[in-house]
Amino acid sequence: MLKLLACLLTLQLISQDLAHPQAANDLSSGKAVVLTSGPELAKMLDLSTKIMLHKTFYSLINETFAPLINAPDKSANLSQPSPPELNLVSQSKITLILYYAKEHIPEIEEYLKTVPSDQANNPNINADREKFRLLFEKFISNPVLIRKVKDHGDASRPLIVVDKSSRVGYQNIDFYANHPRLKDLSKPATKENLVPADDMKQVMIHLIKSAQPGDELSFNFYDFDLMEIAEEIISANQRGVKITGGIDNGVIEGKEGTRLVYQRLKQFESSNFTIEAVKSVGLNHQKMIALVSKNGISKTLLSSGNPTQSCIGKEGDLKDFPVSNRPKESIPNPNHMIVVTGDLPARIAAADINKTVVYKLRGQKEYPIGGAFQVLGSWDSENKMRDYMIMAFSPNGGRGDINRDIYSQFINYSKGPFIGGFFSFSSPELSDLILKKIIEEVRGQKAKGLQLQNLSQLIGDTRFAMRDFSVLLRLSGKRLIEFDPKDPFKVPAQQNPEDPEEFVPEPKNVQTKKVFIDSPNDPLLDELKSLLTASEWRSWQESIRITPEWFSEKHFELNGMKYKNEVKFHHKVLINLFQKLSNAGSSINFSNAGESNQEQITAIRSQKISNQLASTILYWYQRSGKLRSVSQEATRRNIKNKITAEDVKLAYEVLKFRDEAKKKSGLAPILTEDKKMQDQLSPASAAGTCPAVFK
Repeated sequence: MLKLLACLLTLQLISQDLAHPQAANDLSSGKAVVLTSGPELAKMLDLSTKIMLHKTFYSLINETFAPLINAPDKSANLSQPSPPELNLVSQSKITLILYYAKEHIPEIEEYLKTVPSDQANNPNINADREKFRLLFEKFISNPVLIRKVKDHGDASRPLIVVDKSSRVGYQNIDFYANHPRLKDLSKPATKENLVPADDMKQVMIHLIKSAQPGDELSFNFYDFDLMEIAEEIISANQRGVKITGGIDNGVIEGKEGTRLVYQRLKQFESSNFTIEAVKSVGLNHQKMIALVSKNGISKTLLSSGNPTQSCIGKEGDLKDFPVSNRPKESIPNPNHMIVVTGDLPARIAAADINKTVVYKLRGQKEYPIGGAFQVLGSWDSENKMRDYMIMAFSPNGGRGDINRDIYSQFINYSKGPFIGGFFSFSSPELSDLILKKIIEEVRGQKAKGLQLQNLSQLIGDTRFAMRDFSVLLRLSGKRLIEFDPKDPFKVPAQQNPEDPEEFVPEPKNVQTKKVFIDSPNDPLLDELKSLLTASEWRSWQESIRITPEWFSEKHFELNGMKYKNEVKFHHKVLINLFQKLSNAGSSINFSNAGESNQEQITAIRSQKISNQLASTILYWYQRSGKLRSVSQEATRRNIKNKITAEDVKLAYEVLKFRDEAKKKSGLAPILTEDKKMQDQLSPASAAGTCPAVFK
């Protein structure tokens, strides 16, 4: 009955709205803006989660509002709206619906408690359903609600949230890095031009210590081996702070230090202390803390690194070594974090942690489509713009695909060169977009007669940057072809592009040839090369770099015991200084695998944050130098492995054979773009949505 009612009302209301075209002209910006408070937002977020987990009620909401939210083209046959399952009403849109239907929230809560999600034919349940029928008829036919939803109906737009008392969503963002960074981006990394490293462990401890009785502290981490931080969490709980936290179960089972921390926290589990070993479908890869304070100041900590000695311990892996003889290689993995001051971001982050820890959702099949939230900051008078941050989470962030819904728009809206630092970058779709943007920039500069310089400054962790799935390898004009010399046309097992946190070296007993070749038949790369002179192409290659050589795994001895030291370049960031955009505080790598992980994703517009993040990446970019480019490393490895001209010739033949095999099997060649995804990501198709998100 509810399903039929939803369909009829939807068609009726769409038709009525089109009968009054002037109504569309009376709308303001078309952006969804919610003036709210922290407690009210938290209630709407939790209720929206419960609605999306209630199949029957969510079906009603989706079938009623999806055709409005998805804004069907005027030329489309309105009697045949797009199937709702193709464009599900996201959590951010349901939050918007609840905001404009506040008077119905008590009845909705009662319904969700009373009526089960399934369609069981039970007389008592049917009576309850009938009891709510008239309520829902009134709810979904409310003309004010319908108009508001349709006004803000672009599914690609995030929900803008603003505190109704302060008229901003957050007060400030503080930036921290666990290694030096540049004071002045235009100057070299001399001692006089460096900001000292921050102690990120102490930043995290200070945040936990600031929690007061009655506050709520939520966290979710992939890895967690710093017992000092665990003790601070326990102390916070003992002084009356509610704790809700998760740690990845796979790491707990596989790493002793993390297991000890988990077992210590588990000892204090109570109604006011929840700790979960998260069994994720992918990786429980978030690194965030949300402090919701009733008496003090709410804050959200978003980090690229885990609370581990390797990630944020200032001493690095060799902490046990005396300072006097600790090797210089013992530094923490390069990471950064941001601390956002404001109640609304903390409520948004805490609500997502609850999905994982309290509701125990797992994988894309269980997490609802999340949408995104745009939290407004203060006015930047110097740049005449308002700062903001967009917050999204996976699994099912945005409309179900973070690369398509967040990062592709980030890239499409950007102008000028990119600065980037990557633990791993393996998304071919995003590499296409970056190449298109660079080509656009080159054409623009050439048309103005300008000398090309600093088209981009990119640096990646060496181990992942030199793998066959590496985007940095592709952008450098190189390919890695691996084959068995005894049977070169046998396809080997595909290298894993899923960005494991713990790098697993390839088996040493497998005897294969690894040959780096110049990329053939790459249309975008060929187009870029055609626009550049030989010296400009070399300069482009030199601008794509890997970490210093000493980042590799090394072993040291102290008092007869052996210790391993390994430094990983752990940032996962892209910055566009011209548009003052960055994804500071994100945990997700630029891959197609991260969507199945629990991740936090940001897109921040801020001159201050963009400059600070760029200063951290350019510090390592300068330290590596142009001799540590990806292309030169490919040449070095060919020489080291004694690759001959015949090996290179055979590698091209192997690549051709594999591409033809893919074609015959119905799969696209390695360098052929997925047409459907490319249509979605093309600048032309995204032109209408990018400004809505990033302007």
